[in-house]
Amino acid sequence: MNYVRDGDVFVVTKLDRLARSVLELMEFERELITERAREGRERAMAAGVKFGRKPKLSKRKERELLEMLDSVVISKEDLARQFNVSSTAWR
Repeated sequence: MNYVRDGDVFVVTKLDRLARSVLELMEFERELITERAREGRERAMAAGVKFGRKPKLSKRKERELLEMLDSVVISKEDLARQFNVSSTAWR
């Protein structure tokens, strides 16, 4: 494959050899993509970009919710509805 040029005819006598070459090429391309993505994430992090979803509750609202959960006789699900979040949104 290193010597194939435009206009050359490529004859495969055993398909398993071609398949191996194609699989190796695909693996190589996947590694390149993964490496570029990792480098891009590292550059973004160095530039201060934040990843992930923004929290549904502010720290203040989360503290308020947890205090209410401890002090008020109300179910976790009712509190979640009151704060407009899922009952699994806080731990």
